[in-house]
Amino acid sequence: MRNRNPSTTRNDQPCFDDGPKHDFRKVTVTLPPQIYELVVKECARRKVQGRRNHLISSLVREAVAKYLDNESGR
Repeated sequence: MRNRNPSTTRNDQPCFDDGPKHDFRKVTVTLPPQIYELVVKECARRKVQGRRNHLISSLVREAVAKYLDNESGR
C-alpha cells in the first residue's frame, strides 16, 4: 500500500484493469467456513446489483482497508 496523504481522495478498490498489476501484492488468506460463506453471499449480492467490485479479492481489499482506517483513527 502506498503512503497517502489523508486529505486526498481515496480509491481503496482499484480494479486490476485500472492500472499495472505490479502495484498489487498477492496474499493468501484462510477463512473459517462461516466467514467464507458470508463473503461469498456478499459477493453474489453485489454481482446481482451489478456492482463493479463483486469479486472476493475486492471485498477482502475493501474490508482490510476499512479496518486499517478505523484502527488508525481516520
